[in-house]
Amino acid sequence: MLSSLALGFCVPARTQAAMLEAMAERQISVDGTTYSLPSGFMVIATQNPFEYEGTYGLPEAQLDRFLMKIKVGYPSKEKARALLSLDFTTDMQKILSRVSLEAIRQAARAVFFKNNLLDYVNELVHLTRETPEITRGASPRAALMLVRAAKSWALIQGRDFVIPEDIRHMAEPVLAHRFRLSPDAEIDGLSPEQCLDKLFKKLDVPRS
Repeated sequence: MLSSLALGFCVPARTQAAMLEAMAERQISVDGTTYSLPSGFMVIATQNPFEYEGTYGLPEAQLDRFLMKIKVGYPSKEKARALLSLDFTTDMQKILSRVSLEAIRQAARAVFFKNNLLDYVNELVHLTRETPEITRGASPRAALMLVRAAKSWALIQGRDFVIPEDIRHMAEPVLAHRFRLSPDAEIDGLSPEQCLDKLFKKLDVPRS
């Protein structure tokens, strides 16, 4: 069984420190003893956009260690109706073993990423640090995560190579939560997603 840690996106400082150790060093410390986490360990967090009382925003270093931030939204009427009929005590089933997961990871790592596409990612990430609307650009870790995410998306699409559309598709969930807009940009109503669209328009799309 895969281990996971599910926490709110805004948590008390002491919990933040423990979670950062798990995410950054893949270990936990309890009463002076350090325990390594299994290879399948992952952190899944939820963010409540309404209630912040008694919680603290995550520090930038911790936000940078989340591979993606995905906006879920409300389900459609049909999906919501199907959800009502589920029995979560009996309908939960194991769909993937740790061995299978590792095989998928290996396949994703083997997906081919052309050098000109690496340059495309590099230019995009550097633009986030040179744009006046952004006060804190994406980190080198963000570029690495975008490459990995694009490889995974290509594999899901049934390809063993990455194309520019894979990078564009994964850029928002991978990068948007990693940079901070300037106060003027926020006042003007510019969102991180809109800012990314502007950055992509500045780049020449490479041949895949």
